[in-house]
Amino acid sequence: MRLRSRLALACVTGLTADVTARVHRATWTCSRDNRPSRLLAWTAGFRLAREHVHHVAGPGAVNNPSGFGAAS
Repeated sequence: MRLRSRLALACVTGLTADVTARVHRATWTCSRDNRPSRLLAWTAGFRLAREHVHHVAGPGAVNNPSGFGAAS
């Protein structure tokens, strides 16, 4: 595991512990295609609850499926 990965895991673990100590529930949200983020979440103890699908309409919907950024 690279140093950067260990630092990210340490940060997520610390933040999750703080959220839990405040009697809240930590959640993780990322794109289905964001493999590094999903792997970090899994390694930190998060488990998949559900996957969301976003639908986009209008200019750029076909050329820019994410719906973010300027329309093509």
